[in-house]
Amino acid sequence: MREILHMVVVLFLTAAVSGGALALVYNGTKDTIAEQVLKNVKEPSIRAIFDGLDNDPVGDRVEIPVGEDQTIVAFPAKQGGSLMGVAVEGSGKGYGGNVDVMVGVNPDGTIRGIGITGHSETPGLGARCTEEAFLSQFAGMAYEGGVGGQVEAITGATITTVAVVAAVDQATATYEANKDEMTK
Repeated sequence: MREILHMVVVLFLTAAVSGGALALVYNGTKDTIAEQVLKNVKEPSIRAIFDGLDNDPVGDRVEIPVGEDQTIVAFPAKQGGSLMGVAVEGSGKGYGGNVDVMVGVNPDGTIRGIGITGHSETPGLGARCTEEAFLSQFAGMAYEGGVGGQVEAITGATITTVAVVAAVDQATATYEANKDEMTK
């Protein structure tokens, strides 16, 4: 009995020390990781959508508090001091998990383009949502009421297509609801 109690205490202490170490490492690195995701994932997508911008969209980002614990982030794209548009991220439920999409919106209310910032879709099927042939069809679309009927689906990946459309609709609705604050 004594041996079992000793093993339980040792196991508990090992788990507690390991958990504490993981928590310390997480708290020490979460801000750095978030900044790296902005610089290495989101910014390249924004720059691909808004070619020719001359500002730092990540540095110029606008954070709009919504509710108590949620924030909307918008990335303004400027050229020569003039607003080219705003990039807003949306997310839709795909086959393998969420599909995160950066949507560039022109000042005239059309979609400039989109970029996939994260997904876990099936390679060779749903992962084709990152291909230019699929992404390019969103450029120039008006988004009033959603873009669903205007998109040619990826063959064999209907769920992924629906996820991308839902993410685009979410991002554009967010833009519409917060346009004044995002374009200051």
